Amino acid sequence: MEYDAFIRLVTEKFDLAEFVRRVSERAGVDATVARRGIWAVFTTLQQAVPGKEFQDVLDQLPREFQNI
Repeated sequence: MEYDAFIRLVTEKFDLAEFVRRVSERAGVDATVARRGIWAVFTTLQQAVPGKEFQDVLDQLPREFQNI
């Protein structure tokens, strides 16, 4: 399988609400706890990944993710 075809097959776009729902479901927690966990991960990544690279990642996500 060609790389581009593979990427189209395994990637899916969804908004922040859907992301929170999926994290909540997988972790077996409510949406509030899921949001806190997502915030913790984003905060950790922001501290661990050099500034521009982290911003490059955020730029690939819908704008609403920047407010998490």
